[in-house]
Amino acid sequence: MSGSTKTPGEILAIDAFKTVIDAATVMEGRIVFAESIRIDGKVIGDLQEEPGARGSVAIAPRATVCGDIVAHRVLVAGTVQGNIHATEIVQLMNGARITGDISYAAITIAHGAIVNGSLTGNARKAEPASEMRRKPLLLANESPDPVPA
Repeated sequence: MSGSTKTPGEILAIDAFKTVIDAATVMEGRIVFAESIRIDGKVIGDLQEEPGARGSVAIAPRATVCGDIVAHRVLVAGTVQGNIHATEIVQLMNGARITGDISYAAITIAHGAIVNGSLTGNARKAEPASEMRRKPLLLANESPDPVPA
């Protein structure tokens, strides 16, 4: 496909992610990641990118996250019960169901997405175009707990 526009199917393609939580998996606890993570199953706990990372989180259509998400990019096609903080972009696909507040630099909301919470736009930090990485969009959350050293 030419250009930078990707369909939800392309964004959610499993081979685009370093880590995948399978549809048959329920995981409890805080997950800290550096690059990309796709949730197809259920996560009960926060998802947080490592400090200084530009991580992406994707929540598949039948997946559920019960916890906050902090990441560079977040894509939601499933259910999130918690707050979302994205330093770059949040993409809510048709069928996304969010119960929590969303903080973002940019956001797209497809017809059919449901948000029960507040939306807060935050100015994106200036960044040279040469440093912008093209990565699949994913979901992450901000946590007050520091990442263990």
